Amino acid sequence: MANSLLKEGKYANRAASDSQSDPYRQYMRVVDCYELSPPAGNVIALDKCIKVDRAFAALCEQNVRAGLIWDASLGKMTSIVTLTDFLAYLRDDASKCSSTEIGELASCNGLVSVSADAKVFEACEEFCLHRVHRIIVREPQSGDILYLLTIKRVLQAIHKQMDKRVIRGIYLYEFKLGTTAKEADEKINAAFGQGCSTIRTAYRWNQKFRNGDESLEEHECRGRHSDVDEDKLRDVVEEDPHKGTREIAKNRSLHFAQWLSTPIRNSGVGTWETKIHTVSQDDCLSDVVEKLLGHKLSSLPVVDSNGHATDVITKADLAMALMEVNGPQTFLSDTTVAKVLGRRPPAVFIRPSDPVGKLLDAILEALHMRCVFIVDEHRKPIACVSQSDVISHLIYDDAPFQKPPKSPS
Repeated sequence: MANSLLKEGKYANRAASDSQSDPYRQYMRVVDCYELSPPAGNVIALDKCIKVDRAFAALCEQNVRAGLIWDASLGKMTSIVTLTDFLAYLRDDASKCSSTEIGELASCNGLVSVSADAKVFEACEEFCLHRVHRIIVREPQSGDILYLLTIKRVLQAIHKQMDKRVIRGIYLYEFKLGTTAKEADEKINAAFGQGCSTIRTAYRWNQKFRNGDESLEEHECRGRHSDVDEDKLRDVVEEDPHKGTREIAKNRSLHFAQWLSTPIRNSGVGTWETKIHTVSQDDCLSDVVEKLLGHKLSSLPVVDSNGHATDVITKADLAMALMEVNGPQTFLSDTTVAKVLGRRPPAVFIRPSDPVGKLLDAILEALHMRCVFIVDEHRKPIACVSQSDVISHLIYDDAPFQKPPKSPS
């Protein structure tokens, strides 16, 4: 349904109607994909003739979840292989890992790419249209592959930009209090850590405000007023005059996308069902793999005997464990969930009353997790929100995070 609407342009028109007011959408419409390139990113290229076991080990050693397949006869990358492909193969035919070529595994996984000068919004449309988590970003003229852009990278970049706007809002607030640029710089660095503000930046914004420009954009917008909610900012400070700058910035009501303060249960994002698929600590890993692959999931909440969520198990957890064993199928059938947990910090769970901003923080800080599970007052999983849910909601919904979800059919 979403794909057909996108092709007809109906969703695009709806999104455009609100693009001038939502700062996340504004950011996606003006920033090129090139600006999101990682400073030291690397693309893992695997010759299609490499055996499956060696290719799997290469991805795990590099701590990445996907690699591109190189076809020497064609002189180009032809497909992509992911941890999901490896898990499916290990489940069905692990005995041939050392004899099967990786090209056979990834033959049906086509490549999705965008030019580096394409806007981030266009890249997000490709994510949603093709139902993928990563796309290739190419150099505009040569077509060379620059890096793999992920949904998580997009969300991290947008969220970070909004945090910068909060710091700029504090610059403005300090300016209106009569604080000097030097004092504002010192206060922000004391609260956030050295390097979050520089004296040069503080002076530049101070001068900008003195010239009557209160916008918080990098470009010149003379005469525009800031979209900071000064009353809320003042209330937060006056509530506790000794409150530090860090505490002020963490208050989500001060963010420029006001839906960040919306309770998750009222946001209209995510999967809310009467039953979320779960596993117990005593379940064998082969059952976990079946659920992950059978329901096309990236992770599952782990519950105790009372159904209370204790952690989450992901495809990445399974991959790291499998890398250390010689007999994958035996390992999967003989090993329980409890044996592979504990290699990373426990997963964070969210309550329905928590704001969308807290959910975004959790989903972007979690290592190798694409979704966050929502639990009730008894810690029983009742819903989940994925990175894909968030990005499609931002792109297509006419009022992001502002309406309750529909009841499951």
